[in-house]
Amino acid sequence: MLAQHGLARVTETLEMNHQNLLSITANRVQPSMNRGLVLLSAREMDKMRRVGQLAAKLLNHLEPMVQPGVSTKALNDEAARWMQAHGAISATLGYAPPGYPPFTGSICTSVNEVVCHSMPNPKQILKNGDIINIDVTPRLEGYHGDTSRTFLVGQVSTIARKLVETT
Repeated sequence: MLAQHGLARVTETLEMNHQNLLSITANRVQPSMNRGLVLLSAREMDKMRRVGQLAAKLLNHLEPMVQPGVSTKALNDEAARWMQAHGAISATLGYAPPGYPPFTGSICTSVNEVVCHSMPNPKQILKNGDIINIDVTPRLEGYHGDTSRTFLVGQVSTIARKLVETT
């Protein structure tokens, strides 16, 4: 029974990954799932490089805001404003796998023990000693720059600092 349950979960995960790929590429020609390796042109690689750099710059831009007393919603709103000012849009905003409500954030914010992809919230206020992972995915010219970084909020414990530095 456990093996059947595990197989069903793997199948569900594969279906979800296929759905994510289709969603991610929705603004481009749908790829054939049997094409194998797709070689990109120098122009396409340059677009990928630019949006990846944009994602890194966005995290750098948000870093000074990661302070006690700031809400994760404020971080989200600034990220959305910054992406728009740089000609990009958030790939996460409005994303909805089949059967799930749309994601309402332009970024994902995960505070302390939350592992990943938590929605920004005006009631979630950063406190001294928190750690926060901010995951950004700007979309520009049909390509996604997906990256994240974990930040220390104020003075954190030695254990929290070591966790962030090690992982």
